Amino acid sequence: MNNVTSLLLNMPFIDDRYQGTVDVSILKERENSSFAVKVEGERIILKTFQGSFFDKIQDAFNDKVSLLLNEFKDMQEIFGDSIARKNYAGGKPQTDEQVEKRIEFNARRAMEGNPFTGFAAIEKTTEKIIGFVALGRGFQNGDSQSALILNPNYTGQKFGKEIALLTGCLAQVYALNEFEVGSTVGKIPVQRFTVTVKDHLVDQIGFIKKLGMERIRSLTAKEAYTDDPASLYGIEACKLNDALAQYLDPDQFSWNMEVI
Repeated sequence: MNNVTSLLLNMPFIDDRYQGTVDVSILKERENSSFAVKVEGERIILKTFQGSFFDKIQDAFNDKVSLLLNEFKDMQEIFGDSIARKNYAGGKPQTDEQVEKRIEFNARRAMEGNPFTGFAAIEKTTEKIIGFVALGRGFQNGDSQSALILNPNYTGQKFGKEIALLTGCLAQVYALNEFEVGSTVGKIPVQRFTVTVKDHLVDQIGFIKKLGMERIRSLTAKEAYTDDPASLYGIEACKLNDALAQYLDPDQFSWNMEVI
């Protein structure tokens, strides 16, 4: 039995209900407001990227944050793959330089005190990064826009669904703590969580609708990555709790924020 088959047999969903627990842990450095996020589920852990900042992260959080193994190699397998990139952003595989810049960009955001950034989705038994998920800035102040991409070897096993659920729990913590999102001069507490989807991706649209997101509008030519028609979907922050309740009970979800 290979690793992927073994992981498939341990799928933590029964009739769309999540059988595991979700624990959100947020560390915030008092002096510089740097963030370190960890979201642990049954098979997946989400963590902030480290890039070239690991020494600074250790200075800020000591042994509370461990080194991400093979960060560049695992991300290269995802963003350098034509299948994985097919329906993500511009659709083209990225170069090694672009992958490295992506890691640095998201690591820098967290180090500069911006919790709205990208996260490594790590398979717990192998410690391999199998996906990338973002809670970034949306098109208007108060909006956070999310995106998800998986290593193609891990599709069809509900890893995407588990990552989305963990991200939804993190979004709920952001909303409860009124984390601010938007342009530098117009940040306000997060009001809405959004995603963009190409209009022909019926399965993806069905999935995000099950998560409680509703269509808002079509993307403008300036907003779109390609010529394919696409739309913006979203859910108000105040409706997140009810949306999450479809998949897990309140006693399965816990969170903690510690200022160091």
